[in-house]
Amino acid sequence: MLSDAELKTKCEVIESKFEEISKAEAAADGPPPDVLHHYTSAEGLYGIIESREIWATNVLYLNDASELSDAFKILTSELESRPLRLGERARWYLECIPQYSEDIPLDHSVTSFCQDGDLLGQWRGYGTPGAGYSIGFQASAIECAARREENNLRGACTLRRVQYSLDRKKEMIRTRIDALNEILAPIASELEPPSHEELRGIEPLLQRINASFCRTMALMKHAAFEEEKEWRLVRTLWKKHVPTADWPVKIRPIRGKLAPYVPISWVLPNASTSQEVRGIAGVRCGPSIDPEIQQKAVRDFLTGANCWEARRQVFRSGVPLRA
Repeated sequence: MLSDAELKTKCEVIESKFEEISKAEAAADGPPPDVLHHYTSAEGLYGIIESREIWATNVLYLNDASELSDAFKILTSELESRPLRLGERARWYLECIPQYSEDIPLDHSVTSFCQDGDLLGQWRGYGTPGAGYSIGFQASAIECAARREENNLRGACTLRRVQYSLDRKKEMIRTRIDALNEILAPIASELEPPSHEELRGIEPLLQRINASFCRTMALMKHAAFEEEKEWRLVRTLWKKHVPTADWPVKIRPIRGKLAPYVPISWVLPNASTSQEVRGIAGVRCGPSIDPEIQQKAVRDFLTGANCWEARRQVFRSGVPLRA
């Protein structure tokens, strides 16, 4: 068996390798468009502007809970056809990733953005009928938020393109399996505990592997949603057994249930002499029976919130209310 120090080193090697793969994938994604759109309700728009925060929701509590289960099915299938080069007990643990995902000491919280700011499907899914909004964020503001030190403590924060193609999703998983086999194959015999009880000795390594795969799962959606052309701000956070005073996870009710989230500031740095709030390019009001009143209210709200540039870019949806 490997010593604790050796296990820690292997964990760091895996983390470093997966980070290298993620950076290469992000480069292949290309840069995001200048403006990314976040669909929300009137309450959501008010909270985002007033608090100067976007709330990244734990991926397990998103609107469509099938997102992760679909990604895990692909992962399970790939692990069956391309098994990790480990002993029987250790490999069994990893092949049960979907069943053990809740025990992984890692949270992924996401905020979703679309390239298109006027999609019928999004109005139906995220905006109360006749009262939805699409907030156009400057991509530079989201990228700046991802780089901030406070959003990378005890984890990481990245802006990534969501993947819909089955072939692309399989490729991402296979790349990681191949990388793991390069690292683990030479020490496979040392990772085979003599009993299930002694499996706990290598749990930190197995949990690290599980967690690294889960980070990738958060970037996958079913091909049926491809028209959204979604980007996600993903906040990865290692869980603590006992939350401290500076622990960033908060709780809010969503559709009658409690959901964990992490607040992330979207405001761009500004000159000290200016009070303007920068980071929002504009707002589009969803299909409504009173678009003029809706538009005026948003302009007045943005003016009072010192979002002066954004107030000039308040538009109506081109989608009919009864579409």
